[in-house]
Amino acid sequence: MDYLKFLECLKQARIKMGYSQVGLSKDMGKSLQYISLIEHNKLSLKMEDYFRLCELLHIHPCALFDLALPQGEHIFIEKKIANLSKRDFRLVKDIVTLMALNPEDV
Repeated sequence: MDYLKFLECLKQARIKMGYSQVGLSKDMGKSLQYISLIEHNKLSLKMEDYFRLCELLHIHPCALFDLALPQGEHIFIEKKIANLSKRDFRLVKDIVTLMALNPEDV
């Protein structure tokens, strides 16, 4: 997936929901600078923050990845996610978060 296109879709979702960067930063408990740096590709978006953004913007976490997936592939992924128990879903989120960490941080 083109990460810049992903960030633009995230920004457009924010705007569509009527969020300013200031409002979104407050609802996320983050600084305005954090949101700005993410949208301008100066800072990597943490997985836990991505899930929180999706929650605030009322979008499914897979929705923004439709741009990169082959036709129909997102439906397969969504079905698999939907069938996970809450416990397994938390485990997947934790694993993805750990994979995003630098080895020095662990």
